Amino acid sequence: MSDDQNERTSKNLPATVNDDTAIANIAAILQSEGGDEYMKFVKREYKKKGGVIIPLGTQFVAHVTQMKHGYVRFSDEGDLVERHVASMGNGQQPPDRSELSNPELEGTENDPYLFQYYLPMEEVETGDILVFVTHTNGGKIALNRLMQKVVREKRGLPTIALTVGEFPTKNFGMVPCPKFKIVGWEINDDAIIPPSGNGPKSSPNDTISF
Repeated sequence: MSDDQNERTSKNLPATVNDDTAIANIAAILQSEGGDEYMKFVKREYKKKGGVIIPLGTQFVAHVTQMKHGYVRFSDEGDLVERHVASMGNGQQPPDRSELSNPELEGTENDPYLFQYYLPMEEVETGDILVFVTHTNGGKIALNRLMQKVVREKRGLPTIALTVGEFPTKNFGMVPCPKFKIVGWEINDDAIIPPSGNGPKSSPNDTISF
C-alpha cells in the first residue's frame, strides 16, 4: 500500500485512545450488557437465578451509592428487550414513561414496561455481587427504609442482613416485604469491615457495573 493510500485510510479511521482506557471501556460495556446476577424477593424468600434461595440472615455490603432506577420491557418469553435506567446517586433521571412506546398503556395491566430499582450488594462471606431488583411497593418500602437509616447515620456503606418485614395494605392487611437489617458499617475510607471482622474487605470507592 502506498503512502497516499495509508494516509487516506488513516483519515477514515476513528481516533485511537490509550490502550488501557480502551480495554477498560470495552470491559465495562460488556459487563454492563449482561451477566448480572439478580436477586428478588418472592413469597418471603430471597431468590436468584434458577430459583436458588438465599438464606435469611445472609450478610451483604449494600452499595447504596450505586443504586439505579428506570424502565425495562420484556418480551412475551421473558427476555429483556429494553432497559432505560439511570444512576440515582448522580441525580440522573430515566426517560419519562410518555417518551417510551405505547404511552397510552401507562398505568394499565397491559403496560409492557416496569419501573424497577436496582441495589448492588456484595456478599460478606464470598465477595460475590448480586443486584437486588424490585418493582413492587414492598421492595420500594424496604429500600426507602434502608436509605433513611443511611442518611441519618452518615457512617458510610451499611452491612445488612436479609430479613423479612411487613407493611400494611388496604385490601390484604399486613403483607410481607424485604427488610434489610443493618448489622455493621464502613468504619474508614479504606475498608468496609463486616461485623465478624473475618470477611473480605472492599474499597467503598470500587465501582460495580451492572
